[in-house]
Amino acid sequence: MLSLVVGASASGKSEYAEALTLALSPACPRVYLATMEPYDAESRARVARHRALRAGKGFVTVERARDLAELDTAPLRGGVVLLECLGTLAANQLYSPEGLTPGAYAAVLDGVLHLNAACRELVVVSNEVFLGGADYAGDTEAYLRLLAVSRLVLDNIPNIQSSWVTMGLRLVALPLASLGICLLLGVPHDLTLVLLIAASAPPAALLSMFSAKFGCNTALSSSVVSVQTAFSALTMPVMVGLANALG
Repeated sequence: MLSLVVGASASGKSEYAEALTLALSPACPRVYLATMEPYDAESRARVARHRALRAGKGFVTVERARDLAELDTAPLRGGVVLLECLGTLAANQLYSPEGLTPGAYAAVLDGVLHLNAACRELVVVSNEVFLGGADYAGDTEAYLRLLAVSRLVLDNIPNIQSSWVTMGLRLVALPLASLGICLLLGVPHDLTLVLLIAASAPPAALLSMFSAKFGCNTALSSSVVSVQTAFSALTMPVMVGLANALG
């Protein structure tokens, strides 16, 4: 499971994230994944402060500034990992002596998803962005957008993961059941195709509206609609092809 801890600079989010990690890992190994590269007195002081905060709490520190997708995750399996922090990781991945690094967006997200797939629990610390009311340009704008997109994707991972069962039932099980019934009853082929396409179609956006109206989980319903719409582009042609082959 992935937990995202967000806050402004010096808001206490690191202390909160450490407390959350400890609560999630009473009997599991604890890994502190540090992404900061100390390059001046201020950054070295921040590193020293964070080391003091987690001293005696049973953390094993792993230092990795970028390219998390290439990290050997064998020591992390079954453990609880605290990633400190997404903002520093994004900056490290985005900037190089030659300028902005192509592929930084994918590298950051692939790296965090790589960690999430390996460990028992992943706690990610991130800075809040776009709340200052200021306009940014150039490299700063690129960095903030990278951090915002990463936050958006990571924040929706639980919703996306929880929709897999629903998606399988809606896009695979229901169309197959409809096809079987049509074949069993001898429904004409053209009508079978019409019914199969209707059964294979993803749920409409009306689902999110009903979720909001009746106080249900709108984030989950929106994720279900989005994910199933994308996958229906793959499953619907397969179902129609299967009907043509059997009919």
